[in-house]
Amino acid sequence: MLHVLVAYDNDDPKRGEYFDASQDNFISKVGKANAINLKLLDTSKCLEYPIDTYTSECGGGAFIFVAYLHGNEDALLVSDRSYVNCPNAYLFRDTLFFACSCLSAIELGQKLIQEGCKVFLGYNKKITTASNETEPIFYECENAFISHFITAENTIQDSLNFMYDKYLEMERHLAMNYGIFDAGILGQNLDAFEILLNENRYALLTKNDFILE
Repeated sequence: MLHVLVAYDNDDPKRGEYFDASQDNFISKVGKANAINLKLLDTSKCLEYPIDTYTSECGGGAFIFVAYLHGNEDALLVSDRSYVNCPNAYLFRDTLFFACSCLSAIELGQKLIQEGCKVFLGYNKKITTASNETEPIFYECENAFISHFITAENTIQDSLNFMYDKYLEMERHLAMNYGIFDAGILGQNLDAFEILLNENRYALLTKNDFILE
């Protein structure tokens, strides 16, 4: 069984609707995948229990963590409170950690890798969207890697290639239909994307490597 924890701050006053739409887009793509156990952690669930309560439900083994949360250099935040941070990074040993969160690759990502996280994907700068009208294109691109990885037996590298192609396709689409400003913002988000691997060979991992036997 592949355990997937999805944390999202849907009650955030500024970006809650976007976080909710992003996770909904992700769930719509992976929800019917075989042998997957999805655990959704909205704002209320995150505030009810600390993250170790939910990671322990994954059986103490490998799992995938997906976050749609605000971030800073050393933590992911829920209601402006540190939720996943450097002190509890040890909880994510052997995981794939995917964070749609600003700045999360700077310190938190490094700490996660030091604590045995196999693969971290996040952003080393602030990311944003251009307009309400084009937001679906932005979260479609953000989710391109993780949905592609989970829904088939693709390697990390395969899914990265798929994601890069999606961003380039959508940049062209935005430039042609909405203007270079929107396209430029999407391109800046891609430039801020960063992947950290515990070992170089982990680029060949598939979702099967995160299934708890």
